[in-house]
Amino acid sequence: MLPPRCSWRRLTAHDVRPSAYDARLMLMSDWTGCSRATGICRRQHATKNREIRYHQTKIEPLTREMAVLKRWKFGRSREQLDAGQASLLDETIDADIAAIEEELEQLAPSAKADTPTRQQPKRAPLPPELPRVEHHHELDATTCTTPGCGCTLKRIGQDVSEKLDYTPGLFTVERHIRGKWAYVK
Repeated sequence: MLPPRCSWRRLTAHDVRPSAYDARLMLMSDWTGCSRATGICRRQHATKNREIRYHQTKIEPLTREMAVLKRWKFGRSREQLDAGQASLLDETIDADIAAIEEELEQLAPSAKADTPTRQQPKRAPLPPELPRVEHHHELDATTCTTPGCGCTLKRIGQDVSEKLDYTPGLFTVERHIRGKWAYVK
């Protein structure tokens, strides 16, 4: 319904207003459309839920059955060897042990002969043309200094060690000679 106005004037949004009845009709059609859409959505949701429950009831027993079959096929009891396999394994183990024992016997004598009782340092001797300075380290007395002993000592040998010494412009060799002494009764 148009308000009474001049015919030459342009209509605006304020001029065109629906009546209360028209508004109610529009709302009712919207609600019925929504209720129809809601009903469809509810039905679809219910069918999806039924499908999911159906699939879950099918999947759960299958997963249990798979677990049982895996346990049966790959479980501990399946890791046991039968008699034929065990005999083959015993034969190969015996052959390997025999081969290892032979290798050990071949290596054992050569290892004992090569190891000396006491290893000495493998240094090259200092050149003989270098000047040498000797230092003698001897005992002051040839009798034992332990109270109440009084035994005489006898020289049984000497230890000689050489040390290279450097003073600016001159290399020398210091020889330290230490006597070896033993008790004589």
